[in-house]
Amino acid sequence: MLTPNFTLLELLRSDSTDRTASNFKCITSREVLNLEVLCNNILEPARKRFNVPFYVNSGYRSPYSNKQVGGVANSLHTKGCAVDFTVSDKAMLYDIFNYIKDNHTFDELILYKDRNYKPRFIHVAYVALSTEHRMMSKTVIR
Repeated sequence: MLTPNFTLLELLRSDSTDRTASNFKCITSREVLNLEVLCNNILEPARKRFNVPFYVNSGYRSPYSNKQVGGVANSLHTKGCAVDFTVSDKAMLYDIFNYIKDNHTFDELILYKDRNYKPRFIHVAYVALSTEHRMMSKTVIR
């Protein structure tokens, strides 16, 4: 367990067996620590505030996994500094997004919406060793 509500397994899992295996093979202790810091500083407090399960779509990605999903070369997912997640009640994503934006330090916070402008998932990144967090937040239609 990284925190009471988040496990390393769920932050390494992928929808493909070969990507999951690659994630397990490639992750280092530094990236595990980065995931733990992200969970402790943002995900766990938000999870406790809203008292609903968060479903991780993507956490750590090996370079292979990142390439397979079309991630950018310098993705913070490959450093264990980013997580994409959703909840059962997608409308609640607006409140979670605003809670994180208003109450936490972060580097990236993105609310992804579908073409009908309905929320799909949140991407959040926190660079553990950063002394100046970017605090960039936006909404993306995709």
